[in-house]
Amino acid sequence: MKSIRKYIVRLTVAVAKEFIFIQHSFCTSRISRLNSAISLRVHIVAGMRGNGSGKSLDT
Repeated sequence: MKSIRKYIVRLTVAVAKEFIFIQHSFCTSRISRLNSAISLRVHIVAGMRGNGSGKSLDT
């Protein structure tokens, strides 16, 4: 019985993580249209500060 219970708990955790990830990605896709330009500027500024060449843009 313990192994079955452990398997059920593991399955429940996996399903919960997947559900949270789906919700999070759905919200992120709605918000990302607003934030894409801002985040791109932040990435460019961070890349220029990190190393003068800006090689970290392709992350």
